[in-house]
Amino acid sequence: MEYITPEIKCELCGQLMIGRVNGSHLKSKHSITIEEYVLLYPNAVTGSYSVGNFTCCICNESITNMAAVKSKHIRNHGLSVDEYNQKYLQKNFCLCGCGELTEYSYSKKRYKDYISGHVSSWNKGLLKADGHNMAGGGWNRGMTKDTDVRVYSQSLKIKEL
Repeated sequence: MEYITPEIKCELCGQLMIGRVNGSHLKSKHSITIEEYVLLYPNAVTGSYSVGNFTCCICNESITNMAAVKSKHIRNHGLSVDEYNQKYLQKNFCLCGCGELTEYSYSKKRYKDYISGHVSSWNKGLLKADGHNMAGGGWNRGMTKDTDVRVYSQSLKIKEL
């Protein structure tokens, strides 16, 4: 079962936030503290935020789990956060079977399944049921508007442009 964190509205500006109204928003946007906000809106959901600790897998030092502190500590070991995560935490190997670790996709917010270029080598030689090569350049490779109605239809659409 997936837990869904509720969105909470800032009573001053209406901005929606995840889980609680946070102090950095109040300070930067409204120049007030959480304590002042609670005096104005006693039923507001602000809550306390506990960061917790992070234990480094390289030196076993326990530090605060704040992103900036953690990132600086990891950089002191000569690694980026992504390199650290891949080497010590995230073991996401390329699905082609090469044994190499994949990169993090910031747009998808997860590690990639394949290293760039490894998918096409995995697909080589695979054929569709109609005998066309899936890895060989598209569904219409080798077809003409005289031999396939779909290619003919596409050519008419292109002429209209």
